[in-house]
Amino acid sequence: MNNQQIDKIINFYRINHKFHQPYQLILDGNFLTLLKQKDIPFKHKLCTIINGNVQLKVTSCILR
Repeated sequence: MNNQQIDKIINFYRINHKFHQPYQLILDGNFLTLLKQKDIPFKHKLCTIINGNVQLKVTSCILR
């Protein structure tokens, strides 16, 4: 996907579903494990892609 496609999708959700900043994203355990293994700065990249603030959320069962 290029930046124009991403902007179109985000604008669709902003208008139709009233999404707003800071965006809240729930992460699952497998995804967190992959990020740690690959040492990927996910939050910084995500903020750059969607051009906004992001709050990463994890459920209590994942923390256990």
